[in-house]
Amino acid sequence: MEFNYDEKTIMKHPFPEIKKLGACSPNGVYRTKDFKDWYVGYYNPILIPSNDDRKISKNAADLNPELLEKITTTGFISNNSDVDMCDFCGKVYINYLCGNQLGFYYMAEAEYDGTVADLLKSYFE
Repeated sequence: MEFNYDEKTIMKHPFPEIKKLGACSPNGVYRTKDFKDWYVGYYNPILIPSNDDRKISKNAADLNPELLEKITTTGFISNNSDVDMCDFCGKVYINYLCGNQLGFYYMAEAEYDGTVADLLKSYFE
């Protein structure tokens, strides 16, 4: 696997070990110092589909009754993907897609008490 990052870019990164999400396996946490040797987190994958994905966020908008019914009861959930996260007010907010790869999907969310750096480090401790 080849990456187009030079050493200056790596050294300017806010964390000494660059975190790469999903490089070799979906929803995984990996890290490297040199883009040659990669380390896989101990607690992968980040997300595993479950009925917790069916909980409707208080921030949800524009959900019609048919989609709401599918999300909460009948929709087949086989995967989670496209993880995005950010620090805000002492928590990590995680958004991800949940669905079946056959046309049924929706955005779900999760929270982690701490920072993104703490969350990513925890995969290697």
